This record gives sequence, C-alpha cells and structure tokens, in this order.
Amino acid sequence: MLLHKDKEQRFIMLKKIFSKKQYSISLIILITFLLIISINKSIRILALKNPIAKHIIGERKNAIYRAKGIKLSFAAPESYEYLSRVIEEGTAPEKVRIGGFRAYYEKAADFYPHIAEVQAMLGYCNYYQGNKQEALDNYIKAVKLEPKYFWNNFNLAILYFQNKDQTKAIEYLTKAISSDIDYSMKVTLLSSVYRSLWSPMKDPKTRTIHGLKSGYEKVFYMMVLLLKSVGQEQAAIKSLKIAAASLGEKDYSLLKNVTIDVTAF
Repeated sequence: MLLHKDKEQRFIMLKKIFSKKQYSISLIILITFLLIISINKSIRILALKNPIAKHIIGERKNAIYRAKGIKLSFAAPESYEYLSRVIEEGTAPEKVRIGGFRAYYEKAADFYPHIAEVQAMLGYCNYYQGNKQEALDNYIKAVKLEPKYFWNNFNLAILYFQNKDQTKAIEYLTKAISSDIDYSMKVTLLSSVYRSLWSPMKDPKTRTIHGLKSGYEKVFYMMVLLLKSVGQEQAAIKSLKIAAASLGEKDYSLLKNVTIDVTAF
C-alpha cells in the first residue's frame, strides 16, 4: 500500500513539473536535440559532411560564425556523384542538374567569401548555367584569393579568350604557365571543397595529374594562337619551345578542333 502511494506521489510531482511552461519548453528542446542526434549521430558529423566544414570547425571564430556554418551544412547537396562524374568524364553538366550545386556554392560564397575554391566552383556552375559574366567575376575573385593555382588562372584566361579580350587572355595564360604543377596538384587533392568531388573517383591522383598535363598543353596551344594573332610571332615560337621542353614533343594540330571550356579544377 505504501509503495503504491509513493508511485502516486512521484507521478503527481512529475505532472506538476511538466505542466509548468518553462519545463515543457525545455523538454521539447531536449527531445528535439536527442532526435537530431539519433538521426545524424551528432551535429559535428553533420557539419563534417559539408565540404566547407574544415573552415567551420578549423577556424576559431565566434559562435554566430560557427552556427552559420552548421546552418550551411543543411543546404549541402545529398550527393556529389553527378558532378564528380561529369568532371571525371570531361563532359559539360546539364543546366538543370547543375542548378542545385550553384545554389549551394552561392550560399557558401556568402558565408565564406575568402575561400578561393568556393568562388571557383561557383564560377564553374555559373559558366555551365550560361551566366558568363557572373562566372568571370567568380574567377577574378578566385585568382585574387589563390593566385598560384593553375586552374583559377586557366579558367579566367578561357573566359577572357571567349570574350575576345586577347590581352587579358594572354596575361592569365602566362600566369597559368608559370604556376607550379606540383603545388596545383596538392591544392586540388588537399582542399576540403574539392574532396567531395574527387573522392568518388577511382583514381583521383592520376586523374588530377593527367588533367593538369592536359591543361598545360591547352595553355601552350592557346598562347601560340593568341601571340601569333597579335603579331608576336617570336614570342609564339618561344612558347612552343618551352612547351616542347617541359611537356615533350606534341602534335599541336590535334588540338585545333578541341572545344575549350572551363573546368572544375
């Protein structure tokens, strides 16, 4: 009889506690938090799924900054397989399918305007959605943030080349040629932003090396065409000699029909 009475008293006490507004709100928050943890294991793991997470967790910023980063995690694409596949195959992504990625990188660029890789990926998405001016602006920012990275200079040169701005195209092709291939490879493979793109690939290191070599070949070929078109034939011959010395003898006539577009990296 006494045991039954104790249970009854405890039930009444709990009922009084949870009937109070402040406790009921706390309980709801606690249940919601436990539910999130049970679904995603932890907020930290959720954040780590975001390729920008290195900058959320690694940088010692205030709580508001970190909260924004976690919020950005919820906007991250569920999968990068499609984008990874078109990059690996060297094909142009579909406008519709690239739209979601563009929206994400746009949000990421708002949160982290100082990360070159984010600007570059936003430029890539804008380019293939037909937003050429926005893409140009993105790559200008990317080059300012990371001036030694081959692909930022290459893609900016491509955009100027397509805009028929020969002077600017030559300027950034020259910067691309002078960039260090090993440094560019390290940036590609170590970047937390690019990791989500190359991790589904079978052999990302080999793909990165081949991609860079192909990129350098295209740069030399474009340099020859542009220098010759502006009357700098001696500089064009010099560029070909450098190409032969650094990349080996190549039949550049095979590149004449190549459509040159911007690449992801």
